[in-house]
Amino acid sequence: MRKLLVLGFVLAVALLAQEGGAQPTVIATIPVPGGNLHGVGVNPNTNRIYVSRWTSNAVSVVDGSTSAVIANFGAAWAGVGVAVNPDTNRIYVSGWSAVTVHDGATNGLVATINTSGPGGGTGAIAGGVAVNPNTNLIYVAAGHGGNNMIVIDGVTNAVVATIPDIAASHGGVAVNPNTNRIYGPRRAFNDVKVIDGASNGVVATVGVGNGPLGIGVNPNTNRIYVANGGSNTVSVIDGTTDAVVATIPVGTGPVSVGVNPNTNRIYVANSDNSVSVIDGGTNAVVATVGVGSGIQTDGVDVNPMTDRVYVVNRGESTVSVIEDLRDTTPPAITLTTPAQGAVYTLNQAVLADYTCEDESGGSGLASCVGDVPDGAAIDTASVGPNTFTVAAEDNAGNIASLTQAYSVVYSFSGFFRPVDNPPTLNLAKAGSAIPVKFSLSGNQGLSILAAGYPKSKEISCDTSALLDAIEATVTAGSSSLSYDPIADQYVYVWKTDKAWAGTCRQLMVRLDDLTDHVANFKFK
Repeated sequence: MRKLLVLGFVLAVALLAQEGGAQPTVIATIPVPGGNLHGVGVNPNTNRIYVSRWTSNAVSVVDGSTSAVIANFGAAWAGVGVAVNPDTNRIYVSGWSAVTVHDGATNGLVATINTSGPGGGTGAIAGGVAVNPNTNLIYVAAGHGGNNMIVIDGVTNAVVATIPDIAASHGGVAVNPNTNRIYGPRRAFNDVKVIDGASNGVVATVGVGNGPLGIGVNPNTNRIYVANGGSNTVSVIDGTTDAVVATIPVGTGPVSVGVNPNTNRIYVANSDNSVSVIDGGTNAVVATVGVGSGIQTDGVDVNPMTDRVYVVNRGESTVSVIEDLRDTTPPAITLTTPAQGAVYTLNQAVLADYTCEDESGGSGLASCVGDVPDGAAIDTASVGPNTFTVAAEDNAGNIASLTQAYSVVYSFSGFFRPVDNPPTLNLAKAGSAIPVKFSLSGNQGLSILAAGYPKSKEISCDTSALLDAIEATVTAGSSSLSYDPIADQYVYVWKTDKAWAGTCRQLMVRLDDLTDHVANFKFK
């Protein structure tokens, strides 16, 4: 899945404490000579960062590995926005009445595309620019004098469509390549136009806060984030329903947005020289970052291959590099029922009790699934060892699993007369057949005994034990098992051996639930 982050603006100098989770960190500040910096674009495949210099009519190229400027090349006059198609390694720089196209391999000029006249309006400043790498179409917001969105074919470098009344002056543009939807905020109308990339038709108009400018998309979650500079908020749009699902208070005068789909963090640059960092899972601000001055709508982009955020500090003529560390911590699972080693009786009603939780400040919990839903009955329909597993995943793809063992056993309450339970010694005649009776709370069939059981072994005779004579025996040629439905009792006829006279023995009845039940005998 391609991840394309377009537009937004974050100026970062220092990260304040963030509670829990992986914390973004400023790792470098890159001086960019020429001044009056404006837009930034990233090619994740080459790890090159392109920074437009408005008054210099140029672009500086930063090596993402060394965080150093390695080249400069001329671009559109009054260059504003920068976007990159990583598949074609083409760089698009918007400026006054034109968009210039550059080869990322040579930094050479490929084409100059006129955006004035019928396309953008007389003297139109081409502002925000975004690329859909799936269709190789480029979308440009033509600001002053046009307020149209211009569509450029990345193969022919020709304007192939003009969508009227879309773009704000110097406004942002965002593309979700997974849905082929294009988003254009209109500051004067407090809304966002949603465009179908297949037809270039407007499919929705979404009302947002006051003065929307910056905009960014998380293609993984299909959420669109709009910076409302006039209301100090960010509107969150569900890309499926085209409805605002959250409004998040941020700093003063937010104008730009950047999104890292790997961490599901949204970076909102505010006019009060701060950046609000939003957790996309909870829609809560989890950190505030001190920033420089000169905020623009095109001044942040993310390399999803390295999880680094590049922020243009126009007032200081620098680019800040933020390492947005991925959430690598799996969710925590608490499995209360069934507890490890728990023992339940056959068909006992036992309800599952478990929870999953992602760490504070993490990417958020995506799923928490047990063998049955939380609060539903676990399996106690058959005896023997059993397990219960809960699996969890967070929005960063970290997974966790917890399995606890439990056992299901028959409801066994001891032996019935004529056999007494320990510590009593049952006094019996060697060679007799003794009826050993017990109940399992219903007829469980005749395959209730473990293989090789019952069996007996000689034990030492406890002279202090209470003796109780077996009151009744039966006539039998061999041992056998039967079930008496009237008494709800199993009867195991134990044929003893005459050779056991004068000894003590222990009878062990092991059931197929792997529980052992014993009775002690003294033979005469």
